[in-house]
Amino acid sequence: DINRADFLSIFEGASEEDPLAVTEYAIENPNFDSSIDGWTITVVGQNLQWQNRKDGQVDEEQNWVQIDKFIEAWRQAPTALGDGAISQTIYGLPQGKYVLECDAMACLQGGSPNSEDAVENAFIFIQGDNSEVRTPIKSPDTQPKHWTVTFICPEGNNAITFGLKVENTTANWISADNFQLWYYGEFEGTPEQAELQTAISEAMASLENIESGIYMANNEVIAAFEAALASAQNVASSQTTAEDYLAAKADLEAAQAAYEASVKAYAKL
Repeated sequence: DINRADFLSIFEGASEEDPLAVTEYAIENPNFDSSIDGWTITVVGQNLQWQNRKDGQVDEEQNWVQIDKFIEAWRQAPTALGDGAISQTIYGLPQGKYVLECDAMACLQGGSPNSEDAVENAFIFIQGDNSEVRTPIKSPDTQPKHWTVTFICPEGNNAITFGLKVENTTANWISADNFQLWYYGEFEGTPEQAELQTAISEAMASLENIESGIYMANNEVIAAFEAALASAQNVASSQTTAEDYLAAKADLEAAQAAYEASVKAYAKL
């Protein structure tokens, strides 16, 4: 065991330019070498377990991505998984910016070669008391990809829950391995500024899926979303009132909601 002062000292010196890898101090069993101890699976499915096998691929950036002895939730296709999460909850992280990474799959088995396109509503997520940030994930069968999500942990936050989540998904199999947590230092701003920054992180993750070709949406809706994001980033980097931060957050969330509605409409075409 480590006392609180020694634990917090581990995080000292982190910055945007020099983040600290804090996985070993914050995440229990991040690599699933022999079990899923420390993790909870609430997804509705058949195989909710530790899996002793290897799956891998060379991703779009020519990096080898592999999961080897991993956690999974699986259901016989074509039946999709029921709502739930593969998650872990940790306590006592210091205030600041964090990036969670993992290698994961969310796939629909037995479909066409482009069955990845049919996967909806699977996410890597990180959640605090009053906010949640999520990045949509999808992959071909047995071909994991590397995923990240950024989160601003507020002062006094008692619990952080993170992992994979499905909500009304079309995937029948999700799996994950190689979780990592990076700390980028204290976030020097007001609570409202932190809320806006978290919304910005979520919006950026959503737009990355358009840029990488994972999703499609109406061009005008995308442009409006990008404009709202740029405006929110300008507000977040300025010293202004709590009302201005919250107004920018509301505008960004409205643009993102319109974007997500367009994504869903295009997925049906």
